[in-house]
Amino acid sequence: MRLPRRGFTLIEMLVVIAVIALVISILIPGLAKARETARSMRELASISQLAKINATYSLDFKDEVIPVRIPKYWIWWNICDPAMYPPDPADPGRARISHESMRNWTWRLMGYASMPMEGTLLIDKNEIATLRARGYEGRSNYSGNLFTYPDTSFVAGAATHPAFGMNGVFVGGDTNHSAFKQYGTSKCGNNSVIPGRNPRTSGGLFYVTKTSDARRPADLITFAASRAGDVSGTSYHGNGGSDASNLNNRRDGFYKVLPPTSIPSSDPDHGSTYTMMPGWTGSSTTRWNPRVMQSGFGYLNARYFNTVAVTRFDASGVRMSIEQLRNMKYWDNYAPENTNPSTGVYTWRPR
Repeated sequence: MRLPRRGFTLIEMLVVIAVIALVISILIPGLAKARETARSMRELASISQLAKINATYSLDFKDEVIPVRIPKYWIWWNICDPAMYPPDPADPGRARISHESMRNWTWRLMGYASMPMEGTLLIDKNEIATLRARGYEGRSNYSGNLFTYPDTSFVAGAATHPAFGMNGVFVGGDTNHSAFKQYGTSKCGNNSVIPGRNPRTSGGLFYVTKTSDARRPADLITFAASRAGDVSGTSYHGNGGSDASNLNNRRDGFYKVLPPTSIPSSDPDHGSTYTMMPGWTGSSTTRWNPRVMQSGFGYLNARYFNTVAVTRFDASGVRMSIEQLRNMKYWDNYAPENTNPSTGVYTWRPR
C-alpha cells in the first residue's frame, strides 16, 4: 500500500529557520573579525614597507631624515638641488612636481622609491577612487619641466591625505612647527634657509634630522596611521597649518600626526618666533573614540581593533593603543626621564 506524502509542518520549518539564523549569527562575527584581521595585516604590511623605504632614503642621503614639510625657499628660488622635485605622475618620464604639492614628504619619498601611491600610501579602495577621480585638472607649467597643481587635484589630495602621517614635529622637521628657521649662505652661495640647523629663538634643534641621532630607535615613532577632514579647496589648508578636524567631510589619512603634549607652532616661511598649541585637543581621553574630532587624538587613526599602526626608527611595525601613545618617549627623541609616569606627557621646552 502506498503511504501518503508528508511535508514539513510549519513548526518544523520555523525550527529549521531558527537553527540557520543561529548558525549565521555565530559565523558572522567570526567572518567580520577575520576580515578586520586581514585588513589589519595589510595595513601593517604597508606601513612596514613605508618604514623600509624611509630607512633606505636616509642611507642614500647620507643619514638625513626626509623633512616632513619644507620651506618654499628650497624649491621656488635659487634652486640648489633639482633632484628634490619628485616625478609628476601625469608624465613621470619627463615632468616633475613643484610648489605646494611637493612640500609635504609624500611625493618626495614615493618619487625617490619609484613606488605607486596605491598599496603603500593609499590603502583603502574608496579613498583611492575618491582621490583618483579628482584627476590632473588645473595642472600648470611653472618653468621648464616643473608643474604645479591646485589643491583640488589628485596630486595635491594624495600629498595631503596619505594613509599614514609622519611624526613631523620631532622627526624630520615641519615648517609649521618651528623647523627650518636658520638663515645663512646655502651651498649655492645664496642667502637661504639652512637645513640641519635651527636658532634657539625658534626652539633649537629639537627634532631629529639624522638617523644616527635617534637615542631610542626601538621607541621613536616615525609614521602612524592617520585621518583628517578633507582640506581640498582651502588654499592648501592655510599652507599646511590650519586645523583639519571635520567629521562631516572625512579623509582616511593625513600627512602628519601630532603628539599629546603642547608643541610649537610658527609661520611656515617667515619670521623665527613661535607660539604653543595643543597636540591632542582631547588629551584627557585615553580610549579610542572615532567620534572625537580628528585633532582630539592628533590626527591618529585606530583603524583596526582600536589600535594605531605605527612604525619606529628601527623600521619595526607594531600596533599601539591610544593609552600607550600618550607617553612622550615614543614621540620625542629628547623626552626627559622625569616624564609624568601616569600620562607620559611633559612640558615642551626649547633645546
